Amino acid sequence: MKSKDTKELLKNSLIELARKKPVDKITIKQVSENAGVTSQTFYNHFSDKYDMVHWAYKKRVDEIFEKYKNGEIGWKELLDAFLVGYEKNSRFILNAFNNTYGEDSYASKTGSYLCQSIDNELKRRLGVDELDEELSILTKIYASGIINIIAYWLNEGRDIDKDKLIDYIDESMPGKIREIIY
Repeated sequence: MKSKDTKELLKNSLIELARKKPVDKITIKQVSENAGVTSQTFYNHFSDKYDMVHWAYKKRVDEIFEKYKNGEIGWKELLDAFLVGYEKNSRFILNAFNNTYGEDSYASKTGSYLCQSIDNELKRRLGVDELDEELSILTKIYASGIINIIAYWLNEGRDIDKDKLIDYIDESMPGKIREIIY
């Protein structure tokens, strides 16, 4: 089996198990057995279950940003693709938001990676290696806001229409970032 296939198999196993119990209560042995592989196979691909969750998130974000970077989608379509993924996997993602903590927390890891992805896009568009302090802080605020409103949206039963939420997230983008992104 290819490495990519094994990683997907393990990820899907964790998602399946997370339908029944909190992520922090699921063991590597359970994930591996449910996937029909050994724990060693798991460790050949991931350092722990949080590494696997973060890998899956990064993979999805990278795919979306690649489409944006190539001009296949605009910023609002990027936000839509982002929210569709959250909505599609809402049960697992809520479990991850609510049952991961500290440096392994889903909110912390996803917020940091989204910030890094936006930073990279800004640097690419500006043709620089580093962002100035103000732009860097604004990106952190914006990315944190996106992750937190998504957590709220998922937790509160999606009382805001997804398209309206996309508009709100887009409208909340700091002007200095908007000048570069649009």
